[in-house]
Amino acid sequence: MPYWPDNIEALFCYAEADFSKHGVIDARAQFLAVVKALPREFNRCVTPSMFASDVSEPYETLKCSILKQEDLTDRQRLDQLVNNIDLQHGSAMNMLQRMREVIRLRTFDEGLFKQLFLSKLPQQVQAVLVSFQNNALDELAASADRILEITKSSNIEVFSIKEKPQTTQNDVIELCNTLTRYLNFRNDRKRSHTPRRSTSRKRSVSRPRETDNHYWCWYHNQYRKSSRNCRKPCNFPNSKHLGKLPSRHALTATVAGEHSRLLYITDVTTRVRYLVDTGVEVSVLPANSNDRLHESALNLQAANGKPIATYGKRYVYLNVGLHKPIHWIFIVADVSMLIIGTDLLQHHNLIIDTRKRRLVDGNTNSSVCLTSFPGCRLSLVTSKHTKDPLYQPPLDKYPGIH
Repeated sequence: MPYWPDNIEALFCYAEADFSKHGVIDARAQFLAVVKALPREFNRCVTPSMFASDVSEPYETLKCSILKQEDLTDRQRLDQLVNNIDLQHGSAMNMLQRMREVIRLRTFDEGLFKQLFLSKLPQQVQAVLVSFQNNALDELAASADRILEITKSSNIEVFSIKEKPQTTQNDVIELCNTLTRYLNFRNDRKRSHTPRRSTSRKRSVSRPRETDNHYWCWYHNQYRKSSRNCRKPCNFPNSKHLGKLPSRHALTATVAGEHSRLLYITDVTTRVRYLVDTGVEVSVLPANSNDRLHESALNLQAANGKPIATYGKRYVYLNVGLHKPIHWIFIVADVSMLIIGTDLLQHHNLIIDTRKRRLVDGNTNSSVCLTSFPGCRLSLVTSKHTKDPLYQPPLDKYPGIH
């Protein structure tokens, strides 16, 4: 008697057809014939009580027991399909093949099977494939593998700003006072370098002590540019050991008050707000607790030289109100907010009009409004790292604002 492991019902259909052909109508004879043909995996369904003489229908009893056991196996298969198969380190095509092996030739709703397959893919892959759900399942699996290949990690060096919202008003005031002292210091230096006409041929004498610069050596305080000697430490402009003072444009401070210069755009679908920053080379997303379990080898660096940890990449679908959607791969990093950088802006030819606070599509000239968020009190961007003894202490004291 033949046996089909993926369709146990066919065994009983074949047996009953054979019984009818040969005129076997005795239930016990039918029972014994099926017991002889049963595969080993169903031996547990045969119990000693079935061989008792008082059992009137041993064949039907055995048949019901086996079909009930097969129903239990189907539930186990469904549990394995839902809970025990995932992407892991394999490809989407391999995962689809394992799912098909579990259901074998059993009837399974095609739409439900497709949704179950898509739910096992990463969210960034689902976001791309959502528009192609009508495609064949094999095509979706192949597309998922291509997306996963694109999103693999690669080493990039980037300069970005890591803002810390805990900056207080006192920090702002102290920094402003420091900048004021620096400007006064520069003006005093310019006045001290103005040439004076000599009214006497007497030998030069030491200048008054109140004009001495504490950051110059004794020789330059005495003889200025005429000095032939220098002792460290010395910041005299003509000294070989000079540590240049920062220029006025070395520091750029933007105070965000009623009209902040920090511009944001909002996804009209998810209502998620993104900071649009042309000073950031790549677009980044804040990492959550699950992301932090898997740190990647991606190399990011802040403007102050501090490294920024990264945790892979994520595909994001943006709908900001332009005529076309924006698809982009963001880097998941140890940042405090979602930032759109120059990589996304350049790829999609998006232009920031800061005067009118608009994001303009350079291809279609369509635009959307940008908004300001008044919660940030200060955003300090250091375009050139300076180490001056007068200004370095407060900058070291508040690293979050430089």
